[in-house]
Amino acid sequence: MRHIVIRNLGPLAEADVFLNKINIIVGPQSAGKSCLLKTACFCNWVEKRIQLSQDTDAFKENGVFENKFLEFHKLYGYVKEDSYIEYENDSMKFSYSWKTKVFDFSWKEEGRWNYVCPKISYIPAERNIVAAIPNWFEVSMKNDNIRNFMKDWQEARSVMTEDMPILNLGVSYRYDKSNNMDKVTVGDGVVLDFTNTSSGLQSLIPLLVHLEFLYTKRFNTEQSKNILRIEEEGTLISIIWNYAKNKSHGEFNIEKVYSNFTEMKRTEVFLEEPEQNLFPPTQGVLAYRLMDWARGEKGGFLFVATHSPYMVTSFLEKDNENDISLFFNKESKDGRYVVSTATEKEVQELYDYSIDLFHNLESLG
Repeated sequence: MRHIVIRNLGPLAEADVFLNKINIIVGPQSAGKSCLLKTACFCNWVEKRIQLSQDTDAFKENGVFENKFLEFHKLYGYVKEDSYIEYENDSMKFSYSWKTKVFDFSWKEEGRWNYVCPKISYIPAERNIVAAIPNWFEVSMKNDNIRNFMKDWQEARSVMTEDMPILNLGVSYRYDKSNNMDKVTVGDGVVLDFTNTSSGLQSLIPLLVHLEFLYTKRFNTEQSKNILRIEEEGTLISIIWNYAKNKSHGEFNIEKVYSNFTEMKRTEVFLEEPEQNLFPPTQGVLAYRLMDWARGEKGGFLFVATHSPYMVTSFLEKDNENDISLFFNKESKDGRYVVSTATEKEVQELYDYSIDLFHNLESLG
């Protein structure tokens, strides 16, 4: 199980949480929900880079960990002199202190070779930019999570050339290759350009098309590799081979380990505000779809930041596998926020009283 510790990052005074297969953080706006979400996503990416390269030196170089974190997740101005991040799972533990500027790392040998390479996807609240700006692919942007999502959207839309139903809304999406346009069919067969659809569809369609591609189509398409990745895989097989030489026959499966490291076999999604511009019943349908994907063959990990009581209770309603963790952002005496994990009693109270309890989250715990 993954364990994350955050201290003094943005509005967060502290977060100390263990992550499950499916995770939801709920709280008021500007309370640090996305700080936890972004930190968890970045730590997953750092883990992936270290596992594929089997080298930690890059993150120990002056400013590398800090700068990549702040740039990709647009967190400039959020860190303080005593900000701190720590991440731990079955294979490694690392931390970064802004006070000392030190990236500290250690392997856990018992779990080091159990890694399974994921596709990591951060889906920002600004995802509707691909509908709001028709020529978005021509816009020059920094290399942050919005630009990265736009790149992923381009890959996903390009294969969705047949009508894809959008939940239970009686609406479908398809990509028209002939003119590089996104088309949405609404009631009575009317076809609209994506840019002319409602705000709800402009937020929902990029999310669903992207996730449909990740969970059902991406693993069936050829995955291109750049020169750096090819070189890393060459180094990796040598390291795996040398490690295996010291193991008895049958104790260590080289082919399986190499395949798990080099072929993306599952999807890890970090999602901001899935409820954006959606009617409550539609939020519930979306929550069920997200859970089905996360629990499916290519699922692996889902982390959602939300304000919506409907979204949260929909997740809890379908929690029949005990694989969901719920986190609250609670305001402390100094006006900053502390992330706490909901107890079974708190989860039941939230499910029983739903919206009423959302108006008084501080009563929990």
